Amino acid sequence: MTTHFFKHPRAIERFRSGPLAGHIDGFAGLLFEQGYSRVYARNKLWLLRDLDRWLDRQGLRVAHVDERRLAAFARDRVRHGRRLRRGNGPMLQKFLAHLRQSGTVPTPAPRVPRDVKSRLERAFVDYLAKERGVCEATIDNYLHEIVRFLAHRCTRGSLSPLRVGATDLNDFVLRRARQVGPRRAKLTVTALRSFCQFLRFRGDLTHDLSGAILTVPNWRLTSVPPSLAPREVRRLLKHCDQRTPTGQRNFTILLILARLGLRASEIMLMTLDDIDWEAGEVVIRGKGSRHDRLRFREMSARRWPRICGDGDHRARHGACLFG
Repeated sequence: MTTHFFKHPRAIERFRSGPLAGHIDGFAGLLFEQGYSRVYARNKLWLLRDLDRWLDRQGLRVAHVDERRLAAFARDRVRHGRRLRRGNGPMLQKFLAHLRQSGTVPTPAPRVPRDVKSRLERAFVDYLAKERGVCEATIDNYLHEIVRFLAHRCTRGSLSPLRVGATDLNDFVLRRARQVGPRRAKLTVTALRSFCQFLRFRGDLTHDLSGAILTVPNWRLTSVPPSLAPREVRRLLKHCDQRTPTGQRNFTILLILARLGLRASEIMLMTLDDIDWEAGEVVIRGKGSRHDRLRFREMSARRWPRICGDGDHRARHGACLFG
């Protein structure tokens, strides 16, 4: 699919040699399917071409690509005065994930924890995944806060789950509230409450301390409005230039947001295979690996006010997805 982003035969030929030959083309197809612009995708594909040449100079194959190799590649660019631009780091990680998903690069085995803290973190992850059914993104967010809390707790003595108290929890909440915004601080509180429930579940705590953790004020109407009026939605849709693929993609995403009130993550996970045109149904992949099957004309009215507001009659009673 590099032919979609490059027209000159000599430019296309550059991607057909080296350790990553063939793999960059498949990744270009992924970028095309996900709607990346031609200019942005071309810049990132040239970055992968630089990675390909660097691997060749190092005598490495595609199977050797991992986080450590990507970090070494980034350091080498800095030494030669070519600092990574914004977005290049995540794109390299995206390419690595693509290689692992295709089976080209082996997925690293999880490291075996060796100390009390790492064992506690691993047990907490297993609890969230197996007992609570929490999705991977939420687990990562919770674990990020718990790792910080455990590091904060260890600075004042040896770590023992039996010695975690309300003072430790609230001291950490107050510290995080001074470092991050209200939304992230609220996530810290939620993660700590889940951690306390986990310790209670394991028997490390005789009382559930989740109710003793301070709350973080984040009142409504203090930031971006939570919903748009129907006329504002129509004005937003009119700004999408449907004569271009990007405009058609943006119009479809905004229309789904307005009609169905889906979360951004739910739209990102949606594929054409999730739409059953004959039955008039669509599969929604929600939080915690939950899959909901919705009919186009039977959408739940409780989802509409988030985007469309309460004034639209069609929004309250549901509407056809492409009507």
